[in-house]
Amino acid sequence: MKENYTKANTLDFSSLPEDEIEAKGWIHLFGVENRFQKSLDFIDTEYLSSQKLKSCIRFTSVCMLDAIPYSFELYQTIGFFPITEAIDELDYAIKHALLGSYKASFADLRRALELTVLTVYFTQGETQLEQGSEWYKSKTDTPYFTKMLKELVKLDKYSKVQELYDWSAGVKQHYYNLSDYSHNKGADKSYRELSGSNSRIMASHLPFVNTNTLEIFLELYIKTVSTIATLLALNNPIILKGIDLESKFGLNTPISGFFSEGMAALTFDIIEVPYKEFFKNFIVQDKHVNDMSSWISGMPDITQEQFNEQIKNQNTFISDTNSKDIEQK
Repeated sequence: MKENYTKANTLDFSSLPEDEIEAKGWIHLFGVENRFQKSLDFIDTEYLSSQKLKSCIRFTSVCMLDAIPYSFELYQTIGFFPITEAIDELDYAIKHALLGSYKASFADLRRALELTVLTVYFTQGETQLEQGSEWYKSKTDTPYFTKMLKELVKLDKYSKVQELYDWSAGVKQHYYNLSDYSHNKGADKSYRELSGSNSRIMASHLPFVNTNTLEIFLELYIKTVSTIATLLALNNPIILKGIDLESKFGLNTPISGFFSEGMAALTFDIIEVPYKEFFKNFIVQDKHVNDMSSWISGMPDITQEQFNEQIKNQNTFISDTNSKDIEQK
């Protein structure tokens, strides 16, 4: 009986469990497959920016983690945690939205933006890295969002874009727009209005797909990922250059901080329109970008013998790791 809740169009009240906690769970699962399919159908057949959306999702999957140039000290201090958590927030934002859990999806976007700014902020110097270490251990509070932006725009690499576009004001405004949903700014941001329904059973809100809200979310998702991509490119502009790392390093490419040509093209595609022209000129003129690009391109290509040795070493490592796992079991 309960298995049919996921596909049902109407809820059989008599079949709900007497236990209120269990009943709330089944109410939330009611029609979950139908909700999922309705959301997918809207994205595939009605949403005009579906290709842009898919590019943004791909960026979060294959680009975000590598965009941060990790030093040994940074890795030892906070690891990959802040940026991986931002990636997870974006992942859950989509999953929640597809099932009609809109309040959660908007909150996920807000945290994803905050965590990405936080990650970049912690990479800017020894003082920030020390702050990051204490934050990572849950000993200090997360720095205020606006305070982090104020500190970032003081740096040379942000000064030009700040002067030309008042970049930080745009980021803050988007953050405030997302915060309106988290802070429930009026009835329009309520569960009732976002879902388009106020149907309740046992004081539990029935989930419902509202394509108007879904479209608003998708636009904000694209805006959030575009804002993140712009921030990451400002922080480490060489990612927009695109470098053939495999021909130089084989399997042992740098742990992060560089993009392949495909990743660079994807990132540039989703960057907010006002900044595209800025980056076109910047990556051509910036000395650090050109010096680093020239240094890597000037390296000799890896030989077939060296590549075969890398494969051999990798296979040995995997074999040793599997053997240790078996011994521990």
